[in-house]
Amino acid sequence: MAPPAAPGRDRVGREDEDGWETRGDRKARKPLVEKKRRARINESLQELRLLLAGAEVQAKLENAEVLELTVRRVQGVLRGRAREREQLQAEASERFAAGYIQCMHEVHTFVSTCQAIDATVAAELLNHLLESMPLREGSSFQDLLGDALAGPPRAPGRSGWPAGGAPGSPIPSPPGPGDDLCSDLEEAPEAELSQAPAEGPDLVPAALGSLTTAQIARSVWRPW
Repeated sequence: MAPPAAPGRDRVGREDEDGWETRGDRKARKPLVEKKRRARINESLQELRLLLAGAEVQAKLENAEVLELTVRRVQGVLRGRAREREQLQAEASERFAAGYIQCMHEVHTFVSTCQAIDATVAAELLNHLLESMPLREGSSFQDLLGDALAGPPRAPGRSGWPAGGAPGSPIPSPPGPGDDLCSDLEEAPEAELSQAPAEGPDLVPAALGSLTTAQIARSVWRPW
């Protein structure tokens, strides 16, 4: 009678048999998996041929050529989207700057007609707004404001931007009796107030007047 086999040896033998069976299954499945993978690649390449159908795509293009054309098309699409984003950002910046200039013009009109505001404070405020203007490098608004700064100075004795357009210089005191309140602004006739900012060349109105009608007609950003 043969002696019984050790239980440890039986367990090792079964594990070896399972390992061989697993390796055999993998070897048997490998050709099938490879065939499916190649079929997926060929199907995708055929879809690319259909998507790229045109004068540049021929029926007998190699797979490498199809992939190269696909890469070029994708790169072109990405570049086009980047240009569109840059254009939208530039237009938004121009609308923001146009709204800023218009608001600064309204502030300039107010401080020019209100006698209760000190001339030095008004000059500092207007110069600060001018220096804080959100302009990009090479923007057309910089040229507009540069031309306005180099324009003829205001007539003496009238409040507004500093004479000669130089930021930082004090504004001449407006003529008329000194008044601590701006009530005279409300009592003054509307026609007189409407003529006040148009008496002489101003920095901000000159910049606004140089803008094209299409730029002003577009939606303008306002802080309210």
